[in-house]
Amino acid sequence: MLRRSIRSLLLLCFLLGAVEANAQAWKTAIGWTQLFNEVGPGLEDGTGISVLLTEAPVGGNYMPDTAHSEFTGKTITNGSGPNNTPSGHATSMAISFFGNTQSVAPGVTNITVFDANDWINTKLNFASQADPLAHPFRVSNNSWIGTGTPIEVLEDISRRSDFVALQNQMTVVGGTNNGSTNPLPQYLAHTYNSIIVGRTDGNHASGQTSAYGPPRFRPDIVAPAGTTSQATAIVSSVAAMLHQKAAGTNADRIDVMRSVILAGATRDLFPGWNRTSTQPMDAVFGAGQVNVYNSYHIIDAGEQEGSTTPHAAAVSNIGWDYREVINPGLNDAVYYDFIVPNNEIWQDLTIALTWNMLITDTNPNPAIFAPVEQLGNLDLHFFETNTPFWNLLDSSVAVGGNVEFLTFAALNPGQYTLRVSLADGDLSRDYGLAWTSRIFVIPEPSFGSVFIVVTTFMLARRRRRGAQM
Repeated sequence: MLRRSIRSLLLLCFLLGAVEANAQAWKTAIGWTQLFNEVGPGLEDGTGISVLLTEAPVGGNYMPDTAHSEFTGKTITNGSGPNNTPSGHATSMAISFFGNTQSVAPGVTNITVFDANDWINTKLNFASQADPLAHPFRVSNNSWIGTGTPIEVLEDISRRSDFVALQNQMTVVGGTNNGSTNPLPQYLAHTYNSIIVGRTDGNHASGQTSAYGPPRFRPDIVAPAGTTSQATAIVSSVAAMLHQKAAGTNADRIDVMRSVILAGATRDLFPGWNRTSTQPMDAVFGAGQVNVYNSYHIIDAGEQEGSTTPHAAAVSNIGWDYREVINPGLNDAVYYDFIVPNNEIWQDLTIALTWNMLITDTNPNPAIFAPVEQLGNLDLHFFETNTPFWNLLDSSVAVGGNVEFLTFAALNPGQYTLRVSLADGDLSRDYGLAWTSRIFVIPEPSFGSVFIVVTTFMLARRRRRGAQM
């Protein structure tokens, strides 16, 4: 049995520049400014959301400066104590995560901070091998990386992280390392029930995981920041804001929230962005750059249920669904119909499907954590269904991960069907699904409008051919 503690194994993500100088720029880049101009002062800001900030100690210090003006009116609790000496890195991350003017979640006022070593040893209870403690938080920010431990230690800690995320429905956000030539860090990049963040400029570690399950590409998403530390804090801030928006609905669940954040990402800045049917997202940029405008409107569109038999009532061009169970056997698939009217084209359709790594503690004794994991395998298929003969346009059928992802440059008028299905041999499970697109209204017939329609159609057909290769 592993009975050791993690000491001096956490490597701090290097921080570049002043956070405050870049805040307005990244808010605009991720769509917050556009969203605020549209919604107004009533826009959700993370009010009522309790969050966790874990920080690698710098000279033994891991607390943000609680006297900073960005934290006026907030309760910041030292969960590891007794050291309250401020850390510059922790302060900067806290500013981007929940600062009063420099985040998109200034309404967050209930914050707990852990030393990352202490979090692993006494909160996840790695040192004692007891059950992890309860984590009563909606979002956890982890702007640090760890490396240098044996694989069995890495896998044990990863399971414990996935367990607390699942048990507490806590959105866990972690960063990859800075530097495109660096390998993926061990913590938390190998976990399943988390969102791993890189940088929009691509200067971050990326690639496939090498432990705790089959290889999976990381990061999941990127944010416009000069370090992966701040990029992680930006995504955590977005998650806190969206959890307030989702409160009281199934979108508040962590699998749906991951789908909402991934589906909302944009790829305009990445002309080489690429995916295949067995590699759901880009190997460097994941789903793309986080975009709170898109993700907010996905939640706002409401839950839209699929059907175990085709065809059911059509869903809108944007929305989400939480499916509590999908069973093997005759009804091992759920269908969602997309009907594009004759006067519309749906542009940049993006679909994200996620599910959780299920971690079950098989020992009732709280002093002994005996986890058993069950990953599962779901697939996405997207068909053109204008006729009785369904034409498969694209699929996402990766093996070993818990994300499937589809993108289409344009859908022309017609009927389409998305099928979410259990892969062969899978067991019953739940999932979160989210999708978004932009509606382009076709003008009244003229030479110009015909040219636009034909060009868009050719673009969509080109995307389809590439997806089927």
